[in-house]
Amino acid sequence: MSSRRSRTATCANLVYGDATRACDPRASAEDLAARLAAIAGQPPGLARHALVAALIDASELVQGLTDDACAERDARTAVGDAGMRVLVALAAAVDASWSSDFVRGDGGPAVAALGQLTARALPPAITARRAEAHAFYALYPEANISIHVLWGLKQQNTVFAVGKSILNRRSEIKIGDLLLEYGGGGHDAAGTCQIANESAERVLAELVERFRSAPELAQI
Repeated sequence: MSSRRSRTATCANLVYGDATRACDPRASAEDLAARLAAIAGQPPGLARHALVAALIDASELVQGLTDDACAERDARTAVGDAGMRVLVALAAAVDASWSSDFVRGDGGPAVAALGQLTARALPPAITARRAEAHAFYALYPEANISIHVLWGLKQQNTVFAVGKSILNRRSEIKIGDLLLEYGGGGHDAAGTCQIANESAERVLAELVERFRSAPELAQI
């Protein structure tokens, strides 16, 4: 879990793995624009920092467009340049959000850049590579535990996938043992549990509180 603390200068790269997804780049860009508009309507607070997820998703989109345009040989393209303007605008919004304790972070420039991207001739479909699961830790080096919330089979329940950072190893919590209390399991560094949908919010709040109250995490 993480909250804002003094941040040291760092250089982080997002790595794209073997997992891929087929997508309509125009529809993906329009979805990103809608999400950014929704974030702009949020009051000051951590919810506004969903900009990070938008940045990661946008990076996958731009990487997929670049791969499609440069199948034979890497080269600079108009679509690639338009995509980079989206990423630069989003990175600036993330930095502004972080630096202001999640008060600022204007996604407007990124929405405008997305409009310029979709104004270009885009392929009907691309193969986008998924950013590696540790992408969030590259953007949040001070974070030590993450909880990913996703649907279970046929949305019959909610799955919490919990893991420790590969960068910040301060947490001594044994994830598998903790999730065993909720009917799940795993090992010291990662685990999952499946929770009834009607209990998901309560259990999530409990997990967050338990992680935050751990002695070794008192300063996060």
